[in-house]
Amino acid sequence: MPLSIETGFNLQISIGAIVIGCAQTVKFGSSREVKDATCTASGGVKESVPGQKSYTMSCDALMRVATGTDIPLNVTVKTLEAAFEAGTFLAFSFGTSTVGASKKSGTCYVQSLEQTGGANDDAKFSVTFEVTGPVTYTTNA
Repeated sequence: MPLSIETGFNLQISIGAIVIGCAQTVKFGSSREVKDATCTASGGVKESVPGQKSYTMSCDALMRVATGTDIPLNVTVKTLEAAFEAGTFLAFSFGTSTVGASKKSGTCYVQSLEQTGGANDDAKFSVTFEVTGPVTYTTNA
């Protein structure tokens, strides 16, 4: 099977089964703490072991307002504001639908939400999610 090159717009964040609409950038990050394991037997060389994992996810998007029958089918700023105010835990997935690609899923909450605009700009928002608990990696079939 030949390699398939992903394009940036293929990456999506879904809350539940609904994609965050009009996303311009999406980002998923993973990191691991470094635990010092240096002791006298280390012979003057620093040693470390992997510590706890943590994940973050963020999105920059155009602000949209869903009306009428679109309301339950769109993750909008209004949806994210309500989740932030209530401290709601949200099921998420991050990735593409491309066969063979990996997709990440787990639980998150809205850590921060910003809205911006200017006289000559479209209204935009930025949201940062804190991922809590394990992340599951699956391969798209």
